[in-house]
Amino acid sequence: GGVKPSDQRFTCATIAFEFAEDNAPLNPHGFITINFGTGCTDARGNVRKGIIKIEFKGIRFMPNSQIITTLIDYSINDIAIEGVRTVTNASGSLEDNPKFTITVQGGKVTWPDGSVSTREVNHTREWVRAANPLNDKWIVTGSAAGSNRDGKTYQMEITKPLVYKRECTSNSKGGIAVEGTKVLTVNEKIVTIDYGNGTCDRLIT
Repeated sequence: GGVKPSDQRFTCATIAFEFAEDNAPLNPHGFITINFGTGCTDARGNVRKGIIKIEFKGIRFMPNSQIITTLIDYSINDIAIEGVRTVTNASGSLEDNPKFTITVQGGKVTWPDGSVSTREVNHTREWVRAANPLNDKWIVTGSAAGSNRDGKTYQMEITKPLVYKRECTSNSKGGIAVEGTKVLTVNEKIVTIDYGNGTCDRLIT
């Protein structure tokens, strides 16, 4: 059946929800299909085309649950976007901090002029929950790689876990890291980015 979205970007899309044949109360499995058709304009004038298909397996905070998002002939303002994003609950148990691995496979953006950028991601995000949610923090490890529109390749490796703190920002996703180090290699140029020692500032070395 149809679903009425609360996100204004989806108000002109057709949204369908269906359970898979092996769906079970304690192990849900289903699909959400967001179809923008041949062109769908949001309130800001952006035109989306194609389909976003989301598959969910299991309950979000249960170990091994997954959310798999696949873009099918999808574009925004005629900029084509491809790829599959998978979020897997990597927690050992419900007693552990929630931990999720996030991968992007086949990430690709193609502009109307034919230029292309690519991106592959393999991150792990651990949510360290505190008694006071304002003290929550996120710890991120992993790597990413790809190329930009000019054909330059890049690799990013987190060499010291990145720490994001809710107390340091009004954005619940953590905003800018306040601790940790990553190394960015663009062609043969190496850049080391140090986010500091955990102090709530926006200073980066």
